[in-house]
Amino acid sequence: MSFSSLLTATGLVVVTFFLGSGVGTAWKDPTMDAAFFAAALLAAIAYQLDHIAVAQARADRALTRSLVQGLVQLATLAACLVTGYRESAAIVVAVAAGALASVFLGLHQLRRTDPAPDWTLVNWRGAVKVWAWASASML
Repeated sequence: MSFSSLLTATGLVVVTFFLGSGVGTAWKDPTMDAAFFAAALLAAIAYQLDHIAVAQARADRALTRSLVQGLVQLATLAACLVTGYRESAAIVVAVAAGALASVFLGLHQLRRTDPAPDWTLVNWRGAVKVWAWASASML
């Protein structure tokens, strides 16, 4: 997943760079390049952490990571405004910083938990009813 994200990000940079005006000129800034590739890679990892949380029946962790990511992005943008940094890279740096915070929190969450799903939260009676209904409708 990470390799394909970096490959796609590289393709986007190459195509837009050769377009010249507008977005293409942003890639002449090394800060923009580094932040964009970091954001692409970290977002792919965060996406996989969301899948793990859902598979573990702990979607609340994905929500927590999303909230942290958004708050870090806003804080980074506020810091850029306060310091007077008004380049377009500020947006991409904010996205990368938020994704990095999300990944660190996700790794911390994984270390603190049992990797198996919490089956005690499953409504077994409802699951059996759905299974019975699905089996009957196939006949």
